[in-house]
Amino acid sequence: TGALTNTTYNTESAGNVFTYKRYLWLPAGVCQNVTPGTPWDLPAANAAVAACRTGTNTNKGALAFADGSNLTAQYNLYLNEDWTGAIDATIVYEANSTSTNNTVWQIAIACAGDADADDPAFTDDEFTADAGKATAHQYNATAVNTVTTTGTCLAGDMMHLRVRRNSAHASDTLAATALLVGVSLKLREVQ
Repeated sequence: TGALTNTTYNTESAGNVFTYKRYLWLPAGVCQNVTPGTPWDLPAANAAVAACRTGTNTNKGALAFADGSNLTAQYNLYLNEDWTGAIDATIVYEANSTSTNNTVWQIAIACAGDADADDPAFTDDEFTADAGKATAHQYNATAVNTVTTTGTCLAGDMMHLRVRRNSAHASDTLAATALLVGVSLKLREVQ
């Protein structure tokens, strides 16, 4: 119950275990002047669209998820050999709308490791409907959600992450494009 000060903690020494949280920010887009791009992988059908969000002072990329389209985008990450346990996600987005109607997001994670086929199946985790802001282009952060690591996600696997706006969901009532700014992931690692 005390604080460690001036202490060297060697996680490679026998018997020492140190668990910590590592946060990753996955920006949805880039914007070069007025030309949008994205580091995300986009499918051949029903893909989110790279967009620029240019304000008076700032310029940033985003992924546009139009209303009524059930669009998706994917990202992949390597799960370090120290990874263990749950993954939590927060989606940050905005809309060019003053509506306080809801947006429903889904995140799915599927993994493939050494000697596995690199085409694992996804299972979506649905976020709670998130109310819009009464002012256009205000950041909106969803509640933190624990995401199911589909199948047998293990340390050393390639993790495929898919984001979808479930605009067909009865609770998704935002009649406007939602602009994904990025996804924050919290991963647990043990050394």
